Amino acid sequence: MHCAPKTSVIPVNDIAESSDGGPIPVASTSDGGRLTGAAPQPRQDVTYPRLLCAECGSDQIHATAWVVLNTNELLNDESPTDQIWCPDCEADVSTIDDYGHGFELWREAEWSGQYPTFAEALAEAKKSNRPFEIAGAATPEEQEPILRCAECGSDDVWLGTVRHANTGQEKADENRCGDCGCDCATVEDFGFGFELRRNGELVGHFATFAEALAATDDDSFVDIVGARAEVTR
Repeated sequence: MHCAPKTSVIPVNDIAESSDGGPIPVASTSDGGRLTGAAPQPRQDVTYPRLLCAECGSDQIHATAWVVLNTNELLNDESPTDQIWCPDCEADVSTIDDYGHGFELWREAEWSGQYPTFAEALAEAKKSNRPFEIAGAATPEEQEPILRCAECGSDDVWLGTVRHANTGQEKADENRCGDCGCDCATVEDFGFGFELRRNGELVGHFATFAEALAATDDDSFVDIVGARAEVTR
């Protein structure tokens, strides 16, 4: 009697490349669907995109695959069936792609926010009875820039008379920089360093505001602005 080759149950993500199954790095608390603080960064020990359980976010999902009986060699890199098992849910599940940039929440095809982890997106989804889907974010969400003093680069900037630009702390004072004390204008810091510009033309790119300021030589015709993208050297 001819029998089908033996099958072995292996983690779906091991078919691509092994991972330790840990969570992706978490950004600071999200607010209203927008990420704040540092965005989650793709892990260096994980090959993306990877598959996660669409119900609970686990990466320990399994599928059957053909293997060589005597060597346990995997004969192909795809499961012979569409049946995916999640040991955490103890059920057959569907999957989603994780690109390492957090997760998007969709309610009835309407975008409802981006979150650092699957768990945060799921917790937010369960606050409503509306149908929802969670999908891996293909790109990082753009972060709000930090405002800095245009004179010294400090982030201790007070707007108007009551609100700190970056912490939201209230304080009765004039519009000023808490470090140099000037009645300051502000510069947006996007986390990519600073550009020195003269009459709108780029003069140079610097890692810190202090380096850009040192290169001005007190030239009143130059401006320092936050770079909006990483510079490839």
